[in-house]
Amino acid sequence: INLVLEARLIADVALGELVSELDILQDKGIQKWGGRAYQDIKNNYAKGDAFYLEGNYENAYAQYTVALVELNKLSKQTNEILQFNLDAGKKALESNNFNDAIKFLDITISISPDNTLYTDYYQRALSLEEMMDLMNQGIELENNMDLNSAREIYKTALKLDSNYGPVISLLDNLEKKITRNDFETRMSEGFIALTNNDFQSAKALFTAAKDINPESDEPIDAIIQLQEQEKDISISSLETISKEQESLEQWELAIDTYQKLLKIDSDLQFAKVGLIRSKLRQ
Repeated sequence: INLVLEARLIADVALGELVSELDILQDKGIQKWGGRAYQDIKNNYAKGDAFYLEGNYENAYAQYTVALVELNKLSKQTNEILQFNLDAGKKALESNNFNDAIKFLDITISISPDNTLYTDYYQRALSLEEMMDLMNQGIELENNMDLNSAREIYKTALKLDSNYGPVISLLDNLEKKITRNDFETRMSEGFIALTNNDFQSAKALFTAAKDINPESDEPIDAIIQLQEQEKDISISSLETISKEQESLEQWELAIDTYQKLLKIDSDLQFAKVGLIRSKLRQ
């Protein structure tokens, strides 16, 4: 009887160690990564229990011990298994393979649930499929030249994963494209206004274009062209008025008009001559 009791106590100790170690590894998700070794451990555990219930404590101890030895081997491999799944999960993320990313990173956070970096990777994996759907929607909208809608889609995608490189790059390029389009639109509208001699609107549009792209010289060149065109029209208009005033012998008015012309351009020869002539006839 004492020998049986002693064998039972020995089996109980082995069982206690096995249960304790198994609890620790089950908390680390051993069922997800233990593979065949874990199945063998469970089988030996079950055989030990069967022997224990039969009162065959020596065989129960033997099975528990085999299971514990194998469990300790797995426990020592935990860090290696963690690193393998972390690396595989990150690689899957980079390859947009969301199924593998979720699988590997789920194991990673099961082994190390308190690591916030690993949790972030896992959350990125969970959102990767939706991220890719949004990215493809954005690309289609962009191809259809619905740029503002594409921008909103990309921004929505980045709320899921602010570190997702492909969408960051797409949004960056899109912002540049929108800026360029806005710039070209303002310039085009400005030249239309300039063609219609709507100088105020043209200047406002060229100035807006300059604000959009301060590094471009195009708006400055356009404003110079505007000023020259506005000057030419003013000179032409005042020249016509001055001739009419002279023909009507309105010398004081003609003098005033020629003075205005010379304020616009002091090198206007016809204005200089006209001013002298009008003063002589006043």
